[in-house]
Amino acid sequence: MVQMCIVSGGNVLVQKVTNSLGTVAIAAATAAGRIENYMFIPCQGFNNGVGTFTGQNMGAGNIDRVISGMKKTLKIVVPLAFVLAAALFLFAGPLVSVFGVMDDALELGEMHLHFIAPFFVLFTAYMVFAGVLTGSGDVLASTSITLSGLALRVICANVFCYVFRWGFRSLYYAIPVGWVLCFILALVRYFGGKWKSKALVKHGRPDEA
Repeated sequence: MVQMCIVSGGNVLVQKVTNSLGTVAIAAATAAGRIENYMFIPCQGFNNGVGTFTGQNMGAGNIDRVISGMKKTLKIVVPLAFVLAAALFLFAGPLVSVFGVMDDALELGEMHLHFIAPFFVLFTAYMVFAGVLTGSGDVLASTSITLSGLALRVICANVFCYVFRWGFRSLYYAIPVGWVLCFILALVRYFGGKWKSKALVKHGRPDEA
């Protein structure tokens, strides 16, 4: 719940930057954003699946199975993400045009998707690690990582737009910056191993129940 509120709040702040760039930028960003949302659906599905799997096995005290499941999920997710990213890059123009944008807005939306497509693989892998952290009960770390990535995206969007004057590019340049930070922080937290002790169910002697 907290993460969803954070994301929604961050999107409002990014929208403020978008609105300052004019109607063409708004149309392009809206169309590209809708396509991004569709791309996120399989990511969220794997995130939820890994989270549920992790929670069940943490409750059973089977951490080795959590690690094995995470690795197997990555073997599925990463190749799938490559395929989706390639499709997003190759068909960016037609996908944006589905939303009725034309001319300059179409060109900007296509540029947006071309730029973020390669980073989509990284984001998908991050969602798997985030699922492990959330499912293990390490929700404070998971939420903090989401907040950090979103905060950096908002800051970069504003700096790129109002300081460097990069215009519409400011919006999509800022997206992978936040993703990279989230991925790095999730990796550090995962390999740090603290999530392994976050299970809500603690196993003791039967007579302690």
